[in-house]
Amino acid sequence: MFAGDVLFGWGLARVRAGTATTLSVSETVVAAVLAVMMVGERLPPLGWLGAVMVAASLFVLTLPAPRGRKLRRQRRVEKLLGEPDQVTGRV
Repeated sequence: MFAGDVLFGWGLARVRAGTATTLSVSETVVAAVLAVMMVGERLPPLGWLGAVMVAASLFVLTLPAPRGRKLRRQRRVEKLLGEPDQVTGRV
């Protein structure tokens, strides 16, 4: 168990923040499903509902943002930070 935690922390330190958050959130669901499959634990219906909700929310987070929303967000950021440089694209 110690080695698993150390390796998990080591891996999280080497990925982007969004990926680390997704892995951390899904860890609990994976652990629960593995406990049911490998050890024979019983998960109550509310536990299964929670696992499905976590999995569904992670699925929604992986969907690409609609094009219009991305452009509006980019315009708001440009207004706050100023106009980007035409050559480099940086503010």
